[in-house]
Amino acid sequence: MSARHRSGARGGGHHGDTDRGSRGRAHGDDDRGGAPVSVITGLYACELIPPRPTFMEDMDDAERQVLARHTAYWNRAIERGRAVLYGPVFGPQGAWGLGVFHADDGKDARAFVDADPAVAEGLATCRLGRLVEGARRE
Repeated sequence: MSARHRSGARGGGHHGDTDRGSRGRAHGDDDRGGAPVSVITGLYACELIPPRPTFMEDMDDAERQVLARHTAYWNRAIERGRAVLYGPVFGPQGAWGLGVFHADDGKDARAFVDADPAVAEGLATCRLGRLVEGARRE
């Protein structure tokens, strides 16, 4: 797993970049004058699709146990720096899960989401996509 960072945003970088090592490089303050922002590549997103729109309201005990293993899996990924963020998203069509994580390529990304207990145990499916690039506040 390697996160690839680069200095500057589309349209040019900041001449006073500070090298941040494996964390990437800052390319200036955000538009509110806050913390520097770094551009990241090598990110993938998983849209975790539950078995039904009402899943968060009516899951049974067996599903709740799988969900607990799923949460532990993503917590470990956060702790290890593999995942950037994850959590449920509540929308008009029901809840679904979002996970953003680092992967070397599509095969690595697919292996990561396929090892998620919610996917591996058949509770949910993952629609996987690659972010062309992302940005984060330092």
